[in-house]
Amino acid sequence: MKKSSSPLLNFQFITGVIPSGWKGTKSLILLGTGEGGKTTFQRQIYHLKNQELNTKERHKYAETIQYSIFNNLKTITEHPSVVLNSELKKLASELASLVDQYVDSRFDHSHREKLVNQGPIFQKLVDHHHVREVIESCELYPQLHLTGDYKYFFKHYTRIACKEYQPTFEDFKRMQLKTVGVIKGEEVEFENYKITITDTGGQRNERKKWAKALSQRTDAILFMVSMREAFQMCYEDHELNRSKETIDCFQELLSLEYVNNCPIFVVFTKTDLLEEVLKKRKVSFNSTFPEYKGDNYSIEEIKSFMKEKYQSLDSNKQIKGFFFINTLISKEVSDTLQKVLEQI
Repeated sequence: MKKSSSPLLNFQFITGVIPSGWKGTKSLILLGTGEGGKTTFQRQIYHLKNQELNTKERHKYAETIQYSIFNNLKTITEHPSVVLNSELKKLASELASLVDQYVDSRFDHSHREKLVNQGPIFQKLVDHHHVREVIESCELYPQLHLTGDYKYFFKHYTRIACKEYQPTFEDFKRMQLKTVGVIKGEEVEFENYKITITDTGGQRNERKKWAKALSQRTDAILFMVSMREAFQMCYEDHELNRSKETIDCFQELLSLEYVNNCPIFVVFTKTDLLEEVLKKRKVSFNSTFPEYKGDNYSIEEIKSFMKEKYQSLDSNKQIKGFFFINTLISKEVSDTLQKVLEQI
């Protein structure tokens, strides 16, 4: 994203006087385990004023989203619960072969073309009732790892799985791109602040890099927690619940020397997805947290429980606020950021 010319900064540069409305510079870091919404939060802030994708971005994200939808379909059709007839088994085998070839080729364009050309044919797999059941009730398959907002993308399968596909900004917000390392964004203006937001990888091997990132100037930590992960297992350990690992991860974070005296804000995300799961009443919240004594299907009681859970770990009172937001909604993201900046 290109830096925009700032009237406030230009005034300061020319006159040497800091404008009365200017509030200074702030550096924030986003932490949390995988799929908590860190990258989506950062994307939203850096695209608040411009929600258009340029040609290079559209091409890059088209590849990412198309691979994601085909790989998710492959993952689902390989699940033991999905029973296919001989025709669809052959089709699923062809899909798996093309996806594997694409990966083995290190995402060569010609292999992508072969996959996309077959996209309309693979629609038969998407429409199969067993596949649809998995897509709509993924909470029943906690060890199944699907990437991105898979329900949204499968809903738009016909538009996406074709040669003419051009990602929309909504597609861009909902895609998942694994963060590797520490990604420091450019400085941008937000509500008379100049801010830098650093995104970090949330997978286990990426968390080793957090300490180095935290050793740099950090005015606040936003620890992102997916409420949806209460019914998901870890990618690295299929026997460990994601919510419990995230809680352990937060506890470890509090013990790091670089975190001392740094304000922490816990941002709970994907509450809407958890609520969607609970409405089906096929799983209960206390199956994950036996100590929970509230209503298994009350999202407000569950939110209070999770807030208290994290607060109980904070013996040094470093948590300065809790937020429950949908990172896909720009206003919720900007309102959260504004409240954080007002407290640091």
